[in-house]
Amino acid sequence: MMSKSENKQLQRALRETVAPNITVDGVLGDQTNKALAKYCLVHGVSDHKAKEMLKQYAEMRYVNDEAFRQAAVILNVPESYVRAIAEVESAGESFLKDGRVKILFERHWFYRKLKEALVSKEVHNHVANRLKMPVATPGDLLLAAFVNGYPNICNPERGGYKGGEAEHDRLNFAMEFDIEAACQAASYGGYQIMGFNHKFCGYSSAKEMMLALAASESKQLLALVAFIKANPHIHNALKRGDWAKVAEGYNGKAYKENQYDTKLAVAEKKWLKWANEAA
Repeated sequence: MMSKSENKQLQRALRETVAPNITVDGVLGDQTNKALAKYCLVHGVSDHKAKEMLKQYAEMRYVNDEAFRQAAVILNVPESYVRAIAEVESAGESFLKDGRVKILFERHWFYRKLKEALVSKEVHNHVANRLKMPVATPGDLLLAAFVNGYPNICNPERGGYKGGEAEHDRLNFAMEFDIEAACQAASYGGYQIMGFNHKFCGYSSAKEMMLALAASESKQLLALVAFIKANPHIHNALKRGDWAKVAEGYNGKAYKENQYDTKLAVAEKKWLKWANEAA
């Protein structure tokens, strides 16, 4: 008999492979059975073999209950704290329905990172060529032209969000101008860690981190743990259960706009109740 958590992992695997509109609720009803039958047909395998294959896929792709327990031990906090961050930051998801990693492209960060990158002659000339401007054009004028022509991609102000799959379109377009600056300007996975934090998470570049986090939730959880441990003000606030300070450290001073501290506190109480009931 599979647990509800295991059923959800099965459903997530089915959603990424054959049934993009399946509901992930842990209940193996008609919708799940139809998706499983489709998977069997596509792969030419039995029901039993299909479940084995999907389980292997889920183990490589998703974080299980044990991983959350281990993360809590490493951070020396209750498991409900880790799960609260996971829920609030991801809104329950780490990947899109098509299997790509969930991202959010930040145009104001691309503006800053591209400005820094333009000191490189190679990057400067490449951006000038992409914008069809003379390579002798000063960097500040190139940046201004970029903002004028593509304000939703490069802008000193926040905004321009499209959501979902369209965020990948924005990132991909920015990468045509400078890969590393673009990768640093997006947040990735279930914990929405910004690319410019790659060193905190143990990666040599934002591109390297992006590729790793796109592959599995396990990499995302490891990155979260590394990020928190590398930032004592966040880690200490988390150990105290000071959600306002956690939210400020993790999301910036504008955290109150989205009530991150309140959402974290509510989510933690829910997961604590879950843990107590499961004990």
